[in-house]
Amino acid sequence: MAERRALGIELMQARRLLATISNNVNQIARHANAGDEFPEDAAAAVAAARRVADRMYELVEELGR
Repeated sequence: MAERRALGIELMQARRLLATISNNVNQIARHANAGDEFPEDAAAAVAAARRVADRMYELVEELGR
């Protein structure tokens, strides 16, 4: 039971992190759509979002066991 609770807590933390990263990606997209140069950190922000999303899927799978 304690392990499931810890996984749930980690999942909620990952969700908050993904929301923050998604906001950053949206800001990067707005900047790029405004006609400015594409920011160098855009690829890193998208990669971070993918890592967090992958971890969230892992946590959901672990909760289902």
